[in-house]
Amino acid sequence: MEALAYYVQNDLIMILHLTAGVLLVGHKLPCRNGRWIRLLLTYLVSFGWSAVFYYWGVADPASLLVRSILKYLCVFALAVVCVMFCLKVKPLQALFCVTVAYCLEHMTQRLTALMWFHGSAVWWVRQLSQIGCAFVLWTVLYWLLIRHFLCREDDDYRDNQSLLWLSLVVISADIILNTLGMHLVFQSDQRDPLIVVHTFSILCSFLVLVISMCTIRMKSAEKETLIVEQLLHSEREQFRRDNAVIDTINVKCHDLKHQIAMIETKLDQQELRDIRSAIQIYDSGVDTGNNALDVVLCNKMLLCTGRQIKLTCVADGKLLDFIREADIYSLFSNILDNAIESVSKLQDPEKRQITLTVSAERGFVFIHAENYYEGELQFKNGIPETGKADKRYHGFGLLSIRTLVEKYEGDLRIKAQSNIFKLDIMLPLPQ
Repeated sequence: MEALAYYVQNDLIMILHLTAGVLLVGHKLPCRNGRWIRLLLTYLVSFGWSAVFYYWGVADPASLLVRSILKYLCVFALAVVCVMFCLKVKPLQALFCVTVAYCLEHMTQRLTALMWFHGSAVWWVRQLSQIGCAFVLWTVLYWLLIRHFLCREDDDYRDNQSLLWLSLVVISADIILNTLGMHLVFQSDQRDPLIVVHTFSILCSFLVLVISMCTIRMKSAEKETLIVEQLLHSEREQFRRDNAVIDTINVKCHDLKHQIAMIETKLDQQELRDIRSAIQIYDSGVDTGNNALDVVLCNKMLLCTGRQIKLTCVADGKLLDFIREADIYSLFSNILDNAIESVSKLQDPEKRQITLTVSAERGFVFIHAENYYEGELQFKNGIPETGKADKRYHGFGLLSIRTLVEKYEGDLRIKAQSNIFKLDIMLPLPQ
């Protein structure tokens, strides 16, 4: 009973806080079968672990320092194992969840200690104040930081090992230095240095929290950059193929016109109109003054014709001569692909329209695209997020557009109001 009372008063709240922290950052992770039984076994293990250190302390009171350091290092290690036992996660995912949960619990516990530093209260009052402090602190940190880095099932942490292990080293150092500092303070019978110890511990925990989050953000950005580069390379190859196809179509259409002229006296007028209409679909006659833009427009006009979409383009392609042809192809292909995908979902044929303009003013090239859309768009960093379920392989078209705009030191603005999607690009003309 004494071991149980010790567990409830000293360790249970910490374990509950760690559990809440793991759920906060990893609530999108899948649970294993029999999760409630697994969770109960986890708490039984935590009680057994607490009892071991309690009886060790009774048997050898002189080992307080060593016992305290090992106790909290074991807490961290056991928490990682228990997360893997209860959730379908990889070791580094579990390490990330527990790292964030430990930082939140540690910051809360130390802030509560500072709140009651010059006062005293019964055990349950201190615990209630710690829960209230956790609610406020965690809510603020969640909305400002954590919600952008939630751990998901498909996240790959293989490339994040170095900085996650760095976080583990900092946490271990914090546990050791914090325990050693408190031990020295209690030995000297002076409580004031505890303020320094608690403040140092809070700062270390916050540092680990920031390191962990920055690790995920950095690797996520690197992954996005790699995917965008691969897409741009693929689009350059596609431009070469489409350019050859368009040239072949133009030659064939030209030959067909001559052949029709030779046999038009043998056909009635309706047959001639049908044949010329069929040829006109492939012989759009797009001539903006820029070959790459012409290839894109010819390609997308064919696509729009098949989907009953009206594509209106007013563009001076010569203004784009300072941009590489492959980049022009990638830029306008992504702009029009996104617009075509959006308007293809519309039921009203009057709204199945896309407008594209390219103009110049005051030393800048302005590219404007506009189309209708349905539903609600969620923006992240100024870019609409994909509405498709698997975000790992979709939603990179607009990222590719932004990358190309930044390459030519331009500016990208996207607005979505009254179900009208507007994309505006401003590129400085070379002097």
